Amino acid sequence: LGELAGRHGWVIDLFTGRTATEQNLRTMPAPRCLHLATHGFVLPAGRTPAETGGLMDRAGLALAGGRDTIAAWREGRQPPAESDGILTAREAAALDLTGTELVTLSACETAAGEAALGEGVIGLRRGFARAGARNLLLTLWPVPDDETAAFMRRFYGALLAGRPAEEALTQARRETLQALLPERGLAGAVRVVGAFVLDVRH
Repeated sequence: LGELAGRHGWVIDLFTGRTATEQNLRTMPAPRCLHLATHGFVLPAGRTPAETGGLMDRAGLALAGGRDTIAAWREGRQPPAESDGILTAREAAALDLTGTELVTLSACETAAGEAALGEGVIGLRRGFARAGARNLLLTLWPVPDDETAAFMRRFYGALLAGRPAEEALTQARRETLQALLPERGLAGAVRVVGAFVLDVRH
């Protein structure tokens, strides 16, 4: 995706592996587009020490160091939240994404959360929206890595060609459906393309 964006004149800051830290995410200026390809989760109440803070603390993304934190939780230890490699929905809400046109959460179940009476679904969608993101591309359920990568190439190809996010999503769905039909059948292809949803906030 970085190479594709570069060909269209976009300046890319790429953080992978050990550089994909909470600190780098917090200190970067609000980008036009933020793409996070990682592991997402929504945990039930009472599973780990991180969940004592409420619904916004139970949905999150794993960044650099996240695996060590999960191992620490299993041992009953609680690393410092600001550098534990887990970006919760509450922490996402504290980011400054004013002017960010699109946040893509390319991870499992990033549109999921827990319903709260009178407040709707609380999760990553709520966190990044509060941070100022205008549009959010999310997933409703897990999608295999290869299919996700191909879908994202199609989506960003259309977006970088000048299509609005809604049209880029429609095009990516249509092309992915056509590509997957021969090997997956209709139900399997629809399960892949149906996982991706766009939350438009303008």
